[in-house]
Amino acid sequence: MQRHWWNKSRAILMLTMASLIAACSNEEPLEIQSGAYLPKEITVQFLKDETTIDDAQKLIITQEIIESLEQSYFTIELPMMHHFTHKEMANGIITPENLVLSQLATYQLTPQKNSIIQVKSEDFGKCQQAKCALQFSLTKVAADDPQIKSLQEMPEIVEEPIIEETLPSLDIAKLFATNYWGVIHEISDHLTLKLTPIQSNGLIYGIPEHTEMASFEIGNITIDPKDPKVEILSFYSNAMPSSDVHQVDTISYLFIIPSKEAPNLDLTALDTENQHFFADQNNLLARDTTGFYSIQYRYFPALKQLAIALTESRTLEDILGHFQAINTLQSTLIDADKNKTTTKPKAKDEKATTAAESKTILLTDFSLPLKELQSRYQITLKQMFRVDNIYENYQNEVKRILTSDALFLKEGPNTQNGYHLFTQHFGDYQFNETYLKIHNESLKNVIAAVKALNNGAEIDAKEFEHHLEDEGKDVKGVWQNPIYFYSTDPKEASGISYFKEIQPGVTLEIFSPAFQGHVAEKVLFSKLLSNMTWKNLPKLAKNSIKNIAKYHAMPLIEENSVESTDEASDSKEVAEAKAPTEKTSFYEFKEGKTTLQGELIKE
Repeated sequence: MQRHWWNKSRAILMLTMASLIAACSNEEPLEIQSGAYLPKEITVQFLKDETTIDDAQKLIITQEIIESLEQSYFTIELPMMHHFTHKEMANGIITPENLVLSQLATYQLTPQKNSIIQVKSEDFGKCQQAKCALQFSLTKVAADDPQIKSLQEMPEIVEEPIIEETLPSLDIAKLFATNYWGVIHEISDHLTLKLTPIQSNGLIYGIPEHTEMASFEIGNITIDPKDPKVEILSFYSNAMPSSDVHQVDTISYLFIIPSKEAPNLDLTALDTENQHFFADQNNLLARDTTGFYSIQYRYFPALKQLAIALTESRTLEDILGHFQAINTLQSTLIDADKNKTTTKPKAKDEKATTAAESKTILLTDFSLPLKELQSRYQITLKQMFRVDNIYENYQNEVKRILTSDALFLKEGPNTQNGYHLFTQHFGDYQFNETYLKIHNESLKNVIAAVKALNNGAEIDAKEFEHHLEDEGKDVKGVWQNPIYFYSTDPKEASGISYFKEIQPGVTLEIFSPAFQGHVAEKVLFSKLLSNMTWKNLPKLAKNSIKNIAKYHAMPLIEENSVESTDEASDSKEVAEAKAPTEKTSFYEFKEGKTTLQGELIKE
């Protein structure tokens, strides 16, 4: 996708320059000679540890590069180097280190005998993206060499004229007033933004990894991304998870800049060479040769802040979604003297909610059928999560706990109060850290205890349900089997717990802290857990159950815990071979040595 960087200048070519080491020799170093050259002996080598493309793609890229070079020639007029192709000419300057910086690529030149120059490049054509290295030799020929003359006489390629398509009319006011399902994010002090689930999944504070952005201008405004006073956010939307694609379909950058006064910015006068779809004082939506882009800005006088959003997209439909989202930027600043918000008060007969506030995703959406959720949120479980991998990982980890001394561990490395930290990384997966606990109680008793603890009840957990019935007390959390939400307040982040009674008197809990995931992710992650099936879990002996999460780890167990983590990837046969009934060793906690069922051994 073309990157404007919004100042009407070409993007600066970022070059990675390798260290150049000159070999010692008694001979005079060979010099590069001016003249005409033809490329020969062309090879393309892909970097094994870095490339992610398959063999078929490698073959296509190799053929494209070789064909492109074979239909070109070079001329050197020191210190300049010119590369002539069928369609255009690229100029480059040769540095004292024989490095050529051109519009097409960066070349390292090594002069050889017989007027031959060896050339290397890692960014020619598609090599920069595909992680490949190009090598070829330049052989000096006469300026009127038949091959050069043949290339010069080839008929010029005439580009098909672009037929200007009439853009469909669009009612921007209607678009901005349209309600949609979304998550309201606090993106800065006193600023909120409402994003769809897919947009929220791509929200980051800063710019995407491996992206560099130089200072640029929009009209009379200079934006320096390196200025510590400038806050930067970005969000993207893809049809597939980010780790499955190498570029995004639609991306927005949001810059929050200190400003004592509203800017004098005329968006209608910007970039008039491209076709404007819509333009007014605060919004510009335009189309160029690669797709669509937009510029939007909002000034918040009470905050003394200016927010500028830049969006690029391949499709009109996708950019309209971002265009609509940027319009939901709102200030939540409260005037302390007047004790009211800075926004205009509503009339009595006006609806209490705005387009940005209505149809907000709540955790209680979990009660809806999965099919309806996916339709509303416009994203599926498999688009948001690697479902099969997650199921398998949890299955293996629960088996590991049930078949090791970790079952009896209350406090130790990565374990607090019987909660075992379980970490898994999937790139775009937002629930990297969850906790697993085995309770030696029935599901009913565990839920009652969780409710009592969450609501600060000072009564026995087993009596808490009766207390709620008698007193009619409001509770912070909500239990929707098999999920417990610790809060359903839309302004408060909530942890979630999944519960499953895996055998009578033994309940599994998977807990996710409140800081993980936006609301839509929490709802769908809860649906993912609720659909989980457990197969062939080992049964615990009755005399083992009472000793669950009873002891504290000795330092020695910290070493063993590394080995235990590796066991999560063991096969089913290996895991079953390590069941407690088949072990022949004892385990030592601070309280002392135990039997295989967790009973302390009296010495």
